[in-house]
Amino acid sequence: SFLIVLSLFFILDAIWLTLTFQGLYAPKLGHLLSHSVRYEAAVIFYLIFGIGLYFFVVYPALHHQEPFLYI
Repeated sequence: SFLIVLSLFFILDAIWLTLTFQGLYAPKLGHLLSHSVRYEAAVIFYLIFGIGLYFFVVYPALHHQEPFLYI
């Protein structure tokens, strides 16, 4: 289930960035952006975020019978 979470997050984030980057992020953050993509940083971010998402959201939801355990 961790790989499913990681791949879904990556796909949804890629769609979000593709659709909103030019109109939302580039005008405000363009001067801060690098001219090239730093893939190492992206891989590290997605791994850390995916691990956090899995252990704090998905894993507790799959192993407890109460749907709103942490609300």
